[in-house]
Amino acid sequence: MIQVEVVGKGHDGKKAVELYQEKSPDITFVDLTMPEYDGIFALQNIREIDPKANVIIITGNLQKDVSEKLDYLNPNRILQKPFEVDKIIEAVDWIKNSK
Repeated sequence: MIQVEVVGKGHDGKKAVELYQEKSPDITFVDLTMPEYDGIFALQNIREIDPKANVIIITGNLQKDVSEKLDYLNPNRILQKPFEVDKIIEAVDWIKNSK
């Protein structure tokens, strides 16, 4: 069984980056659609801080231009909404076992 401890929650990409710097989590979940600073901003800035950061992107709308940006920024996983909880467990397991 996977045990998860939530160490922070933010509501925009800027806060996600701040929390990443402050908490250094094992895995960061980032929604693409957020007010002001989006998930692309968060992923790009987290990658600048730590190119090996484990980032899972969550999205309900994966358009071609966004998909191309994500290919470049290389998130560990992309989960498309709606998804079952099992998908989160699979993504976390995959990251855990790839180390």
